[in-house]
Amino acid sequence: MRQGDFCTAISRQKQALELFAKIGDTKHSSWPLIRMGEAFLVLGDIQKAVIHMADGLEIAESVGNKRDIAWATKNLGAIFLCHGVPDSAQEAFQKSIQLFRETE
Repeated sequence: MRQGDFCTAISRQKQALELFAKIGDTKHSSWPLIRMGEAFLVLGDIQKAVIHMADGLEIAESVGNKRDIAWATKNLGAIFLCHGVPDSAQEAFQKSIQLFRETE
């Protein structure tokens, strides 16, 4: 994928967030934030990736959405690797695996 594709993906996820806000649905707004975090991670903007991933994780935890918690945690593990913190990455990956198993 090209860089422009990820920028388009970020734009589309922002639109999804706006639509969820418009209809008053906060439960599903964690997913667009997590997807935006993933796109920023691929683009190398770790700071924005962390912000969006953490926001998505917070929402997912507040509504008990284990699947989105698992995705956000997995992605935070990748961010820990980018920061050179393999022990924290491993912990995040293990937590995400456990959550994915619980949602299967």
